[in-house]
Amino acid sequence: MEAAPLGPVMRRLLLAAAGLVFLAGVQLFLLSDHTETLFAWTVHPPLTAAFLGALYWAAGLLEWHAARSGTWAGARIAVPGVLAFTLLTNVPTWLNLDQYHLDSPAAWAWIGVYAVVPWIFLWALVAQRTHGFAAPTRQYPLPAVLRHLLGGAGVVFLVGGTALLASPDQAGLGWPWDLSPQVGSYTRFSEPYMGCWGIGLGVVAAHAWWEDDLVRLRPLWPAMIATALLCAVAALRYHAAVSWRHPSTEVMALGLCGLLGLGVWGELLTRRQRN
Repeated sequence: MEAAPLGPVMRRLLLAAAGLVFLAGVQLFLLSDHTETLFAWTVHPPLTAAFLGALYWAAGLLEWHAARSGTWAGARIAVPGVLAFTLLTNVPTWLNLDQYHLDSPAAWAWIGVYAVVPWIFLWALVAQRTHGFAAPTRQYPLPAVLRHLLGGAGVVFLVGGTALLASPDQAGLGWPWDLSPQVGSYTRFSEPYMGCWGIGLGVVAAHAWWEDDLVRLRPLWPAMIATALLCAVAALRYHAAVSWRHPSTEVMALGLCGLLGLGVWGELLTRRQRN
């Protein structure tokens, strides 16, 4: 079966989304200490901001590679996860509007993007019907170990993300640092945002388990590598905020190493397949 081409609407949307998350990453990862003036809300501590920025940049890499894939089968690994994340992010956004810098364009840009982007993605999916959704037969299945590790990672991300979103006070206690300590009138709500990320990453990992094909998953491996490296850089940059003796710190370190290993493994297999 011939692969359906990636429609221009979806391709442009993925490129636009990559640009938006790059800008968010600049604000959060590079300017982590200045969110009180440069971001939609004050993200405290700066380590939380940098960690979120790392996730945004990695997501942008996934979207950019997906947009360049040329086929729907090669791009769709980015779509369900991004759609789930953007839809869910509306929940903590609308529940915490009083914490936003509503006198700043950054806050209204954030609110507008998450209110509109999920529906644009749904419209792009409808537009993709014109070009079809056909995918070629799987030619290069993943090694069984790699596939099942991706599936396991998906379960962990989904469970952890749901816990952070639904019960932030309790689930946040298992994090290597206090994601959003109480400072003045500042409300703890970084946990739900991190939960949205967890669910989005879980959807991507579960989707990768289902796709089970190196050709279809080419955009995923660089994003996984970037996620592990950038999150590690964020933690080391603000190492004083990390509870290094907390058991969850070891769990996160092992998780990031595992994510890096899976990404490198997938990338090496993909390059071997190309050759």
